[in-house]
Amino acid sequence: VSNLDCLDRDLDLGETGGVVSWTPPASAGRVILYRVYASTDFNGTDKVLWADVPVGTNAADLFDFPYRTRPVLLVYSKSALAKQTTPVGLVQIDAQASVDNVSFTDLDLDEGELGGYLKWVAPIADFLVTRYMVYLANDTTGGGRVLQSAVDGSENNLTFAADSPSLNLTHLLIYTKSSFVEQSTPISFVLYDSAALVENVSYIGRDLDLLQLGGVTAWNPPADSAQVVGYRVYLAEDSTGTGRSQVGLELPFGTNM
Repeated sequence: VSNLDCLDRDLDLGETGGVVSWTPPASAGRVILYRVYASTDFNGTDKVLWADVPVGTNAADLFDFPYRTRPVLLVYSKSALAKQTTPVGLVQIDAQASVDNVSFTDLDLDEGELGGYLKWVAPIADFLVTRYMVYLANDTTGGGRVLQSAVDGSENNLTFAADSPSLNLTHLLIYTKSSFVEQSTPISFVLYDSAALVENVSYIGRDLDLLQLGGVTAWNPPADSAQVVGYRVYLAEDSTGTGRSQVGLELPFGTNM
């Protein structure tokens, strides 16, 4: 064979994968298949059979090719009688494409809910990335992961709408995905679920007319007030906010009555 080629589209460090292709021999009448090996060198030292490819196909998919231990790709032609003794070889070039500088601040102040802007820096080899796969998970390795979005490879951010459930999961994971396969080792980010509830709410009524309110409402600021910029006071039919109606204007943070 000739013109052996394989662009690495496995985006994990130490692994290569993609479609290996070649041009068949000019005289291939006796060839019944092609054998693809992973080897430590062009001589076939410690080679491991990776795929048998029927004649006429001239290509094979490679998943998780062992680049670190056997970086050389070899293709032999095989007839009904024997395998070719001198193969065609290619040294794999390991492409890595992981995101960097992940950031997310939860601006939804309810416990168990997320809202805000997830951002990251695209990898240098971003031309290989077709999607960024964003998950919530239990840990850095993807335990119990739940897909949140498949972001186009031209973007480097994702908006979590207010009231997005955190599902009691603790990590954000971003996997890059090529046209061939999704990355198996993600970049992780530990979630901090912002919860900012005021405390010790009190109301002293000073309007003495029936069915009329007038007085002072006071409260203590939340224990975690890092994301608080103001307060809104409502009247409602119940503690869940049914039929609520805002009282007055929004009050700036630091005003507790």
